[in-house]
Amino acid sequence: MEIVVEYALIDNLVINFLIIKISALMLKSNVGFSRIALASVFGGFFSLLSPILSLPLWLSISYKIILGIVMVRIGLKPLGIKKNILYFTIFILTTAMMAGACFGIIFLFSGSIQGSGVLMFGGEIPVGVIASIVACVALLVAKLINYFSRKKLFDSFIFKAEIENKGKRVNFEAYLDTGNKLYDPQTNAPVMIIEYSIFRKIFDIPIDKILTHNANSFIDNSHYIDFGTVGMSGKILVTNVEKVTLITKEKKVNLQNVTVGLSLSKFKKSFDCEALFGPEIAKDFFKGDVA
Repeated sequence: MEIVVEYALIDNLVINFLIIKISALMLKSNVGFSRIALASVFGGFFSLLSPILSLPLWLSISYKIILGIVMVRIGLKPLGIKKNILYFTIFILTTAMMAGACFGIIFLFSGSIQGSGVLMFGGEIPVGVIASIVACVALLVAKLINYFSRKKLFDSFIFKAEIENKGKRVNFEAYLDTGNKLYDPQTNAPVMIIEYSIFRKIFDIPIDKILTHNANSFIDNSHYIDFGTVGMSGKILVTNVEKVTLITKEKKVNLQNVTVGLSLSKFKKSFDCEALFGPEIAKDFFKGDVA
């Protein structure tokens, strides 16, 4: 019986740790290893007491709810009533998700589950393997939730766009980057930064001229300006295009004589678009002429 208790305690500690850790990832809560470990030990110890106490159903449910609340308080340290409710809800949903995945794996491999105060299963699958698979499933779900929430946030800042210049047109997507403060010092005009994939469709210029900073001799009214970001600096080619059209579901606006700058970076991976523009151009968009 001692071996069973020891195994049950270890399994409880591992699963509790995974539940709290994944809840923290979903909530983007920066909590340390020690807090999560302490909450896991607390939950594991008092979970083992549950079958020994032989509580009636209503008291057993209350006991488990209080235990969960205390574990959340220790492991995730929420502040305020609203955050306590939110964190506890995520904790319960993560617990349910991992439990459902665990039961699914057991049944998939012809295991059996019995209840006698605690849940026990029979089969040839080690508990560690089940816990590892469940952890991977839960972590994947957490990553997907974060991805789609981030994508939803990004989508609200993404515009359909079109550049028209000397009879050429190219359609792309542009991201409203509130941190973009790039201006052309010669004209004091805000700069829309576009990828080379868009630039080359408007301006027919060899890539080697761009890499050697000689492109301004091939494009009228173009020149290089200094730019800097965190960890890097350099020069980018800027020029004017006749018209940029920005489009949302509610509005379509033409902006005349817009300054664009060429970036050799790819924005698709980070921003899911091909161009970046700052608040000044956005201001022009909201006061511009509807097409």
